[in-house]
Amino acid sequence: GNVTLTVNSTSITADSLIINFFCRENVMVSGRDDDESDECASVDNNNIELLLHNFGGDVREGRYEFPFEFSLPSGINGKKKLNLGRSYYNIDYHLEAKIRR
Repeated sequence: GNVTLTVNSTSITADSLIINFFCRENVMVSGRDDDESDECASVDNNNIELLLHNFGGDVREGRYEFPFEFSLPSGINGKKKLNLGRSYYNIDYHLEAKIRR
């Protein structure tokens, strides 16, 4: 993959650029009757953080490219989705790039 960082101001202060991989499980159980409330829950797990770049100070205006490789951890569940009427369960996987300041 590739992360692109564009700094539009003169500079920003940044400590590091990281990639965060996580699995989000979402569950919504619908009430059986209209007067029963629905219950929702989201749980994030398999959280893995990778350091892409250590800035340690000011990052000047410009466009920066950070290529990376990432292998999925062994033993993770595949993406799932199950709909039961108004109730559902799903598993999604996410990669996020974040700047730590």
